Amino acid sequence: VRFLVREKYPTLSYATSSYYLQTKRFPTSSYFQIQDVVTDEIILPFDPTGTKLNCDTNGNYLKLDCTSLMPERKYKLVLKSEWGGGDTVKIIDENFVFGIKRN
Repeated sequence: VRFLVREKYPTLSYATSSYYLQTKRFPTSSYFQIQDVVTDEIILPFDPTGTKLNCDTNGNYLKLDCTSLMPERKYKLVLKSEWGGGDTVKIIDENFVFGIKRN
């Protein structure tokens, strides 16, 4: 899963290219969790080593092994970012829902 990050309300300016083409990145202390949509049970909790977001030249991404998830179920992806050594924490729960299909 790859993330394209941008400001929600960018500062207005006159330019020859769109501001929305400029990608940003999550802080290095950013994690994800997987939650069951129906039961709200947390399947994979936030973890500093196991659920940390990766980053490369194209932006942030995560690799998710779906073999342990039940087919024909819906799951929600929740993100957590920390700034200033954990002084500021933001939980991003925007209903990023995905499903697992049977082969």
